[in-house]
Amino acid sequence: MSQPTVTMCPTLANPEAFSTVPELREELHRANASILKMADQLHALSCVTQDISERLSRMVLGHMAGDQGAVKRELDDVVAKLVKVVQQPQGGLH
Repeated sequence: MSQPTVTMCPTLANPEAFSTVPELREELHRANASILKMADQLHALSCVTQDISERLSRMVLGHMAGDQGAVKRELDDVVAKLVKVVQQPQGGLH
């Protein structure tokens, strides 16, 4: 069973805490960097989501058509490209 996902939110600046232009500029640079980082993360997550959706669609359509070979090929492709099996110290697989 998977653990809950914790997502960190960006820190927000209190506009009332800044009284000089240099302070505002520094905060704007920090905010811009944070936005760019989040945009990059969102893009990566969108790509993964699209890939998973396409793979799942192919598996479902293959299953609905009774083409278990297509389902197996898709699962084999996922295992070959995405799954890494490592040996745990206790001897089990993870």
